[in-house]
Amino acid sequence: MKWLAAVLCLLAFQATAQDIPEIPHIQDPETQVIPMPMQMQCTTVLPDQMLDQMYNESVFLWGQGAVFIPGTGETVGGEMRLFAAPEEKTYTVVLQIGELSCLVISGNLEAMFAARQKL
Repeated sequence: MKWLAAVLCLLAFQATAQDIPEIPHIQDPETQVIPMPMQMQCTTVLPDQMLDQMYNESVFLWGQGAVFIPGTGETVGGEMRLFAAPEEKTYTVVLQIGELSCLVISGNLEAMFAARQKL
């Protein structure tokens, strides 16, 4: 939710879905894929400077990625960028679709670091 404070204008968009193979149905009902209705917040404002200034996060990894569109079996893809702040143990994943920057997920890795220290 931290990104929402800095986003001034949210845009609705219709993206062209890419063809992807269907996910095969698994026989065991306990392991079926369950689509979750989710949404991304997108803006034409690049988040790089805001993430650096407000959260000390900078681009850590990047590459091509895609997200599933719930209920359709289709995806929308673009450049996926992982921003991270190792000292603060925070991260943000952004999907760049043309001129749109879409927040995929953000969070805190404190629990992961605490678990590793116990090992």
